[in-house]
Amino acid sequence: MFNGVPRDLKLLDRAEGVLRTDNIRISGIGIEETMPSMRVRRPLGTNDNLMIHFHDPAFVTIQGQDVAIEHPSIVIWRTGQSQIYGSDMSGWAHTWIHCSGHAIDSLMDDVLPAPLTVHRTQVEPRFVEALYALYLEASASRPNPRVVEHLTVAALRQAAGCVKEESEQRIPARLRRAEAYINLHFTLPMSVASLSEIASMSASHFAAQFRHFYKMPPMRYVTQLRIQYAKQLMENGVPISEASWRSGYSDAAYFSRLFKQVEGVNPTKWRRDDRQACSLEE
Repeated sequence: MFNGVPRDLKLLDRAEGVLRTDNIRISGIGIEETMPSMRVRRPLGTNDNLMIHFHDPAFVTIQGQDVAIEHPSIVIWRTGQSQIYGSDMSGWAHTWIHCSGHAIDSLMDDVLPAPLTVHRTQVEPRFVEALYALYLEASASRPNPRVVEHLTVAALRQAAGCVKEESEQRIPARLRRAEAYINLHFTLPMSVASLSEIASMSASHFAAQFRHFYKMPPMRYVTQLRIQYAKQLMENGVPISEASWRSGYSDAAYFSRLFKQVEGVNPTKWRRDDRQACSLEE
């Protein structure tokens, strides 16, 4: 919850399931909507734009490949683009809006980047709070069309601002190429040397540049993705030994040591504590 913004709100039910003004069309808004372990699958997309802010780790399918989503992150789909996203391993939350219309398309063309690109951001409250203001107006008994249009554009501009701040770090394209490879293939064997080849850089320069822009060494970035994936597997009942090799570690003892470095406890204790927490919730 951000500055009084309630969690798990969803607005879909207006006349014909949409809210229209002269310049925009809103067919759905969700504020930190919680989802069970599942993936949303719309292979043909929708007849509007979809913008999602992920509050939890998840996956997005891009060109047939699963891309690991760090949180918080923003992903944008344009009209007709395949929408497959979520997590099969654990529940997840997202803030989202389905919208279209001349004003929306013009804004997206002008200030938002190419669709189906993952944008990490640390300023999620601004977008969530802006969308919540839109939610309140849109859910009123007689929403003001001018206010709805203003708030919609304001929410999208907040998202654009989040993306702009992230892009202003000016992460070199060569590093982004290595990052994209890691996100797609983090369970496969890799090293600083192999990643530096993908980035077309020397190993030492690649390691230094990666640490500068991503605030961690490249292999720690890989480790965090793998451990997160292993946790999702174990939450879904997968044995520790299987979670180890499926997340990229053939040596279960080495996996256990790394897991403890990241989580503070070994996998056995983590799963026992997780199960106890689940039983208490029930």
